[in-house]
Amino acid sequence: MNTTWRYLAGIVLAAMLHSTIAAAQQYFLPAEKISEIDAFVEERVRALEIPGAALVLIDNGEIVYAKGYGLTQKNGTPVSEKTPFEVGSVSKSFTALAIMQLVDEGNLNLDDPVVKHIPWFQTSNKEVSDKITVRHLLAHRSGLSTLVGNRNQHGGSNSPDAMVGATRELSSVALKTLPGAHYEYSNANYHILGLLLEVLDNDSFENIIENRVVTADLMPNSYVRTRPRMEPAPAKGHRYWFTRPIPFELPRDRETLGGGGITASAEDLANYILNYMHSGIGDKHTGMAAMMTPYEDAPGSQYGLGWFIRNNPDYRVVFHGGQNVGFECAVLFSPDAKFGYVLLTNTNSSFGSRDVGSLVWGVAPLIMNLPPPDKTPYLIERITRGAVYIVLIFLLIQIVSFVRKIIGKRLEPVRKGKSFYLSYLRLFMPSIFLTGLAYILLILLPRMNGAPMSAVSVFMPDMALLLKFSGTTALAWALVRPVLRVRFQRVCTTVPTSGPEQRAH
Repeated sequence: MNTTWRYLAGIVLAAMLHSTIAAAQQYFLPAEKISEIDAFVEERVRALEIPGAALVLIDNGEIVYAKGYGLTQKNGTPVSEKTPFEVGSVSKSFTALAIMQLVDEGNLNLDDPVVKHIPWFQTSNKEVSDKITVRHLLAHRSGLSTLVGNRNQHGGSNSPDAMVGATRELSSVALKTLPGAHYEYSNANYHILGLLLEVLDNDSFENIIENRVVTADLMPNSYVRTRPRMEPAPAKGHRYWFTRPIPFELPRDRETLGGGGITASAEDLANYILNYMHSGIGDKHTGMAAMMTPYEDAPGSQYGLGWFIRNNPDYRVVFHGGQNVGFECAVLFSPDAKFGYVLLTNTNSSFGSRDVGSLVWGVAPLIMNLPPPDKTPYLIERITRGAVYIVLIFLLIQIVSFVRKIIGKRLEPVRKGKSFYLSYLRLFMPSIFLTGLAYILLILLPRMNGAPMSAVSVFMPDMALLLKFSGTTALAWALVRPVLRVRFQRVCTTVPTSGPEQRAH
């Protein structure tokens, strides 16, 4: 799902790393620091019950440490630095790199409008979306929202024209901002870029990336979407069900390949970022500097073209997180100071329950002698999750109490001593409140995290179950409660009418 708060966690930790490195003047990983990081990863993998993880550390432009932790799945094989994992949104840098190669080859200009190459492309306002450029897509400046980008997370089409269909769906979408005006992370930008690659290179996205970037010599244990016959076996994804990791495999559809379709080993990813440090991949590309340059000159972390960047007077920190269903990872490096790390896991975080991000982003502060983030999820997440439990318990108590009053004929009549308007307010106000509560649980809370309920269901099934059960219970009770009240009122107010024989007596 790659939700916004997950990336903010990475940005904050990278900022911590960046703001302290100049003072610490520690640009290397001595043996004791590597041991500390190794112990941290082992402890966090065990504490979070993560099935498997892989770590690679880079110092002075070279791999200095590589290790696997745990298993590819229950009763599976041990993880190593060569084990392939899905890397989620780290894939965006692969798509961006292929685009930049087309720019270097003279087949594309970053400031070309998308409609120059995909004439039928549009959103609900064609006049505005005609102004979206390739650069806007790469830098998440198109105006497409995070929510729109997270719509296709539950498995879609695998047909050859799947990317065409996903892009055509945007014709009914309204842009959140004008193109170029503001940054907002959206997977939809890279879905379009995936199609753009297919149009310009006249080949499938899979073939383009594997021919241009994920080459056999650079990344022998990596692939796009479909696993070739290869060893070692890839890691299997896991989702948390109330703190327990459960195996789950979601087939990777073609619609979302541009934003999250790469499967790679930690070692391969380390070699991939070493090429950024050492100025390019073969003779094909000279535009990596543009990818690692923020879209605008402003303080704090910025997005370049496929990478987040944190600048300081001494050097840059370049990074990206990734989260596919069942997987979570982080890649961070400095092309100037020549250090970095890759950390891959085969489970993804569960909202307010298990924070895998505390592991994958926890190496950065350790490098700079800072305490790692706590493994306990953020307080606001725990409060929100706890509130959903409380709401559900409250609803069930209210329903049981109401039904018991009806059975015992102890329910106070609606109009007892009340005016007509106050009576109906009393009858329907609880239902209005319950309907609003259902809206918050089923729609608003997921959207606040940049995802529709369909995406929450595949990434965090335990949280989705809580939200759905609580929300549908609130909505159902909103409909049933006034009906029961009216029926009870009629029963209580019905008085037997005296017949002729009774009057005669």
